[in-house]
Amino acid sequence: MKTSGLSLATLALALFLTGCQGETKSAVPASTVSLPAAPESDLSVLNATEVKDSESLPEVVLVSGRIDSGADAEVFQPGQMTFMMSQMPDASHADGDPDHADNCPFCAMSVARAPKVIVNFTDSSGTVRSGDPRTALGVKKGDAVLVEGKATFNPDLKVVEVQATAVYQHP
Repeated sequence: MKTSGLSLATLALALFLTGCQGETKSAVPASTVSLPAAPESDLSVLNATEVKDSESLPEVVLVSGRIDSGADAEVFQPGQMTFMMSQMPDASHADGDPDHADNCPFCAMSVARAPKVIVNFTDSSGTVRSGDPRTALGVKKGDAVLVEGKATFNPDLKVVEVQATAVYQHP
C-alpha cells in the first residue's frame, strides 16, 4: 500500500515537472494576493478529495492544503508561479491535538490517498506566470494555505488543478 502511494506521488510529481516547463513571459500580476488570513466570504472551502468527488463546483473556491508533495520531492517549479499541495488532515478527527496527524495511521492514510493539488497562477490566456511564489507570495514548503481560484479534478492525472488568483495563510 505504501508503494502505491509513493508511485502516485512520483507520477504526480513527474507530470507536474514535465507539464510546467514551457517558457512564460508574464510577470506576477498586481491582482495576485498573499494575505495572512482569508477574508470573510461565502466561498466554499474544500479539500482535494472534496474537489475530486464534487459533481459541480462553484466558479471560485478556496482549496485547503499544505504546500508539500507528500514525498521528498521539490514542490516549487523553478521560474514559474506554480507549487504542489497535499491535503490537510481532518481537523475534526484530531480533537484539538496539534500532533495528532503525525501519530494517527488513519490520518496518514487519508492524506496519502487524497489527490495532490497543482496550483498555477496564470495570465488571462491560461499561461503560467513567471516568478517564484516563495518570494512573490511569501510562501514556503510546509505552509498550510487556502488557495483561491477555479478548481478542477483531472482524472487522467489524478490531481486537482487550481488556476489561482490568491493564496492565504490557513487559519
